[in-house]
Amino acid sequence: MEHQFDWKRDLQRFVDDVIQDLYYLPQTERSMLATLEIINNKQEQLNEHVFSHGCYYIKLAQVMDHLMQQLTYEQLTNKEAWYCAFWNKFDEDTGEEVILDHVVIQQSDALFSVQKYFVECAGVQLQQFQRKVVECSKQMFQRVPDVIEAIILSTGQRLLFWPNEEHISIKSS
Repeated sequence: MEHQFDWKRDLQRFVDDVIQDLYYLPQTERSMLATLEIINNKQEQLNEHVFSHGCYYIKLAQVMDHLMQQLTYEQLTNKEAWYCAFWNKFDEDTGEEVILDHVVIQQSDALFSVQKYFVECAGVQLQQFQRKVVECSKQMFQRVPDVIEAIILSTGQRLLFWPNEEHISIKSS
């Protein structure tokens, strides 16, 4: 069971690294070819360290397929989006440190959204992500995002949350 946990964690790190490297490129250089090159480089690094397990390769193929679809969509629609590697905030009410990492932010006059790419995410983890986004956004931007997006790469689902409306929408790619 420990190997399964490790390769899932490593796969999430792979996704985070791909997103980071892509968004660190100038907007004009973010292309399908650049994305494929980043994925290829990161996959070679991942394959050196991940336990050779059949489930890993099946999941990697699913994740890469959905990741490419989502990144292609993002490159067409979110030209002003930027990457944030790490946010943290100390919540004085609860005495907890709130940490949010590897998110993509789009902020304009019309829309403020925060999104994250997950290999897998459900239930409590999803609720924690939403709470962290709201808390960190209040501190950094003095406002709550209009939309919070969780992109689940193992299924292709794009979960949209409207914090001010407490409404959830699920889209599959």
